[in-house]
Amino acid sequence: ARPIVFTFEKEGEADSGPDEEAPAAEEEEEEQEEAVEAAVDAPTTAIISAGMRRTTRRCPQRTARAAARCRRQRLVGHVEKMLRFFTRQLLHRPLLLWLFYVHVAAIWTVEIWRQAVTRSLASDPALQLQKVLA
Repeated sequence: ARPIVFTFEKEGEADSGPDEEAPAAEEEEEEQEEAVEAAVDAPTTAIISAGMRRTTRRCPQRTARAAARCRRQRLVGHVEKMLRFFTRQLLHRPLLLWLFYVHVAAIWTVEIWRQAVTRSLASDPALQLQKVLA
């Protein structure tokens, strides 16, 4: 009745993620990095902005590779198994599921109340905008 899909790579399965790029692509990236570093000696705006574009383009790839490496760690796998067990318990025991929902609603209520009671800072952008518009 409540579909939850567990996805965790088995030890024998191959990962077809972004960390299995061809070595030639990595060498090409390294050559580009070296070219950018060599070009930074002559600081021009065009060269610096081109290097920043390359860096921001590679950032998601590097993040995905790091996440894939992290998921292969033994401790992460153990934590994921514990979370999977907890989720199964929630699905098999309706009382636990309702307690979980109540606890989430209580946390949201406390946070909304805290946000409503807290005074905003003098440097709050919303207050600055209201002062300008008023």
